[in-house]
Amino acid sequence: MRRLAISVTSYNPQPDHMAASEAALGQWTALAARLRPEVYARIMDDDQAVSDLVLMHSRSAAGLDAALAGLPTPVLRRHAQAALRGLAQRAALLGSSGDARPSYGLAPELWRTLWRHLPRPIDYAEWPSLAGRIQPELWSELFASGYANRDANTALQCAPAEMGAKAFEAAWPFMLAQFGNARDNVPITILSQFRLVGSQYPDCATSSEADTREKLLFLASKGVAQPIRGLDAKRVAANAKSLVPAVSPFLDSTASGKPRLVDAQANCTFELTAPLYRELLNHATVRGDQDTVEVRVETVQLIEIPGDARCGLLVGGSSQVNGYVGGLVDTFTGPENNPTPSCPDPSDRYEVWRERGGKIERLNTNMGGDDGVPRLMPVQDTVTGHRYYLHDGMQYGRCHGALRLPFTFEWKSSAQGPALMKTTAFPELEEALYAQCSVDDKAGVRCNGISALNAAAPSAAASTPKDAFNSLDLQTFLKVFRKSQFDDYQAAVRALDRPRLQAFRTAGVPGPWTAEAIKSLAHSDLPLAERRRRIAWLFADHDQLARALDNEVLASLADWLPREDWGPILDVVTSHRDVYYGLGYLRTDLADKKRDALACDIDRAQGLMCGETWGADR
Repeated sequence: MRRLAISVTSYNPQPDHMAASEAALGQWTALAARLRPEVYARIMDDDQAVSDLVLMHSRSAAGLDAALAGLPTPVLRRHAQAALRGLAQRAALLGSSGDARPSYGLAPELWRTLWRHLPRPIDYAEWPSLAGRIQPELWSELFASGYANRDANTALQCAPAEMGAKAFEAAWPFMLAQFGNARDNVPITILSQFRLVGSQYPDCATSSEADTREKLLFLASKGVAQPIRGLDAKRVAANAKSLVPAVSPFLDSTASGKPRLVDAQANCTFELTAPLYRELLNHATVRGDQDTVEVRVETVQLIEIPGDARCGLLVGGSSQVNGYVGGLVDTFTGPENNPTPSCPDPSDRYEVWRERGGKIERLNTNMGGDDGVPRLMPVQDTVTGHRYYLHDGMQYGRCHGALRLPFTFEWKSSAQGPALMKTTAFPELEEALYAQCSVDDKAGVRCNGISALNAAAPSAAASTPKDAFNSLDLQTFLKVFRKSQFDDYQAAVRALDRPRLQAFRTAGVPGPWTAEAIKSLAHSDLPLAERRRRIAWLFADHDQLARALDNEVLASLADWLPREDWGPILDVVTSHRDVYYGLGYLRTDLADKKRDALACDIDRAQGLMCGETWGADR
């Protein structure tokens, strides 16, 4: 049953595939007919079995009718949801263009057959967008069977944008009849590709530019052309010039009124206590929904927690989950290290920490996993007085395209305590943001009334404790709240004050502090022998060296550190071959400086033969 269901799901209209599938289906039918009724009933009294039975018969209404009629009524009632799932997973608008009729994954008679057999009302909670994936002429029957989603946005999703022009014109009366907000929402869906990307309206693919133009002209002729907030007229002119006249009636040229979301000030104080300091040095273990993911803390931000006078820490960084493809990749020129494939990007994970009684408490945090480093800004809703945290909307990696609208998080109560979650007050809040946000050619998204979003991020050199309410990299954050310790550590390295350095080692030293100390020695006016003595001390702790080592540190040593002093570095490289150190660039630099023996050491530390430079850049 499972193999048959999969063969139907991966539908292939080629005659040989169809013949093989039909033959296998005939074998199943013959087998089922030979089973005693009580045995067949026991086999089918299972969600997966009923779902597979419906799916394998999803090419023929007559076959589906016979299959469902052969199920005992109590079994079908118990597994009605599974039967719906078996058909719904093949439901899809396969597309159309111009005058062509749209193609759907399932014929109408299949749905009518299923509806005849299932008890009413049918629960469609698992399939809220089903309307957009079946023929519009079926919608009245769909609603009669129990479907209750009358929101054109969530029920139709991208269907209005993906339909050809003639198919859309034919479907428009059905949309008006079944969805009360179709006049407001459908034009937005069609033009979503030219709007700031938000959570409610995805960037839908359209059938063609000509189809989009015809659909817009049709809507304008029906009196539906009303201003849409968040449209980027410049993007339309740059990417789809033929659409400019058709889009013009939908552009919102009115000045936005008083903004709804405005700046708010965090009301909490912060002290980087010893427990928090140690936890930052030790990085973090973040638990995902299914996997335990090791995260190197890269960014830190102060955040207000409801009911707590002390600020918490929002910590985050890129993580590597099970199944993430990285490391050595076989290419035409040999194995090559690919630490960060551009798509999909490695997930980012975030947690909120707070100290309670000398222990670190991790609060429930759901901030998604596909964004770049967030910069959360406290804002207040002027209508409700409710406070939110606004994400600046920035995304990184080649997987993300158009500029996206800022989106909001809020603190909610959970069984485990306060939880920072994405806001569910949509689309009202999102439309408010569309009303006060626009695209600036140079600065990106700007929002009236939210100065924190429009302000430049603080520089690492001039950051203050107040700037920590923005997202700071870990090194900058520690410098801000441990500046005296940072200065003392750098001075102790310069003076080679062993007792003070030992005390620092015992208390813990951030890896970037050691990295900065190493790099500063490259520009020091100390004699070579003195610099080597300090390097020997810094290199003695291999764990600390591993935390400090990066491509900049290695480059700073290439000019002056003798080959015999590189042993600890080579040991770290050998023990951490999955870490990107930019060794390919380092080896090239060493070769240019005629340090061939050291370049050979670098090759061997990577498990290569000398000169084996086929692109394995770790």
